Amino acid sequence: MLNFIKNKTNLSILIFYFIFSFSSLLFILLAEYNNNKTPTLFLKQFVFYLIGFGIIYLLQKIPITYIEKFSIAFYLFALVLLVGIFLVPPTLAPIVNGARSWYNFRLFTLQPSEFSKIATVAMVSMLIKEKSFKENTDTIKLLKIALIISIPFVLDLKENDLGNNGLFFIFLFLGLVFLVCNKGKTLFRIYSVVIAGLAIIILAALYFPRLLSLVGLKSYQLNRILSWLNPEAYKLDYSYQITQVLNEVKLGGLTGTFVKNKNYIDEQFNDFI
Repeated sequence: MLNFIKNKTNLSILIFYFIFSFSSLLFILLAEYNNNKTPTLFLKQFVFYLIGFGIIYLLQKIPITYIEKFSIAFYLFALVLLVGIFLVPPTLAPIVNGARSWYNFRLFTLQPSEFSKIATVAMVSMLIKEKSFKENTDTIKLLKIALIISIPFVLDLKENDLGNNGLFFIFLFLGLVFLVCNKGKTLFRIYSVVIAGLAIIILAALYFPRLLSLVGLKSYQLNRILSWLNPEAYKLDYSYQITQVLNEVKLGGLTGTFVKNKNYIDEQFNDFI
C-alpha cells in the first residue's frame, strides 16, 4: 500500500480522487442537513468511495497486458447489459423519468451505460495502441473508432438516455479525433461539420421545429433544447428545476448559506449538488 501511494502517478490520481470525494461528501451532507434528513445518502456515497478506492488499488496491481486481453470481453459484456434492458420485464428494468436505463435488483440498482463508458474507453485504448492502427489513414482510424463508440451510443439513444451518457460518447469521439488524426485538414473538417450541425439544430429548433420532428427528434427533446436556449420561457415545466436551482445559487452567493432553501427544488439530491 505504501509503495502504491509513493508512486507519483498513483499519488496524483489519489489527490484528485480525495479532493472530489471530500467535496462531494461535504455537499451531500450539507444538502441533507439543510432538509433535516438522516444522512443516508452521505453514508451510502462514503461506502461507494471506499469501494472505489479498493478497486483502484486492486486494478493497479493487475498487469496492463491482462487488462488489454479482457478489454474485448468487457466491451461485449457491457453491450449485453445494454441490450438486456430491452429484453427483461419492466419490473426488473422500470421506466424512470422517461428513460429505461436501470436494472432494479431490489437490494441495489445497476446502470449498464456506466459499464459501457469504461468498456468503450478500454476497447478504444487497446485499438489505438496497435501498430497497425497507427499505420492507417485518418479516415480509417476514425471509422474504426466510430464503430466501437457508435454501438453503445445507439443503445443509449434507444433507452432515451441522451443526457450525460449520450454526450459522453459524442465528446469521447471528438477528443479522439484530436488525438489520433495526423492531418490538420481532417481535424478542421470534422470540427467544422460538428459546429455546423449544432448551428443547424439550434436554428431548426427556433424556426423550423417540425423539420426536426420529421428526422426523429421527439417533442420532449425539442423542448429541452428550447428550454436550454431560453430557460425563463419554460420555467414552469421543462426548465423549472434548473431555474429554481439558479435562483437558489443566487441567494447563496459564493459563500453559501445554512438557511433552508427558499426556492422549492424537486430533485435536491442529484447532479446539482
